[in-house]
Amino acid sequence: MSLATYTQMFRDSLSVTLKDLRIELRSKVLTMQVIPLVGATIIIFGFALGPNLSPLKQNAAGLIWISILLCSMLAVQRSINIEKDAGSDILKISGFDLAGVFIGKVISVATEIFVIGIITIITTAVAFNTGLHGIGNILFLILIMLLSSISLSALGIVFGAMFIVSNTAETLLPLLYLPLASPILLAATKASLPTFSGNGSIKLIWIGILFLLAVAYFSVGSISFEPLLEDF
Repeated sequence: MSLATYTQMFRDSLSVTLKDLRIELRSKVLTMQVIPLVGATIIIFGFALGPNLSPLKQNAAGLIWISILLCSMLAVQRSINIEKDAGSDILKISGFDLAGVFIGKVISVATEIFVIGIITIITTAVAFNTGLHGIGNILFLILIMLLSSISLSALGIVFGAMFIVSNTAETLLPLLYLPLASPILLAATKASLPTFSGNGSIKLIWIGILFLLAVAYFSVGSISFEPLLEDF
């Protein structure tokens, strides 16, 4: 690929990112629907585990990442629906580099997931009185949140490409998305446990796994996004 091609891809990805984020800000779906869902999910988990704060503190990391995973599906579906009304043909004839479109949508959805994650972490820490132990652990938690957001976003947009012209995205997307998101959920939970429990230190192997998952999903998605649009 030439320098001009990379430049065009970068410009297209930036345009798509700004477009999607602008649409989300105007629609206020994130603030009016997704964030309240985070609060409702945490409250439900609180009722399910009972009034004793001990099990809540022990399971805080898992509860946080399950909440983030569920809400990330909404962010992915919102991103898909932006293009779904127009259909994949509009993307093909728009002149945009489709790899740039994929990168732009991944960045916009990852930004939304990251914001949702930070709000979820703060809400859980306050509601369950877990606290956040250690400046170093908190900085690692931000890195974990960033890598997880990229992985979940890239994974979701890859499958979203199949359903831009389909009427079954709402039902099939979770069936494909959740199983492949499970390694992200496991690694993120294991990596963030010391931040909430205060016991032990973060094992870099889990952060390494998250990094590899982010690279793998992002790379596969950038290569397969265009063929998927053509096939579906």
